[in-house]
Amino acid sequence: MEIKRILKSGGRVLLIDWSAEKGGISPKGALPKDRMRGMFEEKGFILDREIDAGSHHCGMILVKTNE
Repeated sequence: MEIKRILKSGGRVLLIDWSAEKGGISPKGALPKDRMRGMFEEKGFILDREIDAGSHHCGMILVKTNE
């Protein structure tokens, strides 16, 4: 994961993507937000908070840990 390599410990990632949960116009194969969060947590990030990214998107801020 390139973002882990270039981000300092304590650095933040803003993730905004299509929402698979909200239905509607999300593209085929959109990942559920829990799956996206899990992918980052497996690489040493923790969730800071979820953000409102509109009616068809999900958003979250994740922080790189000291791993």
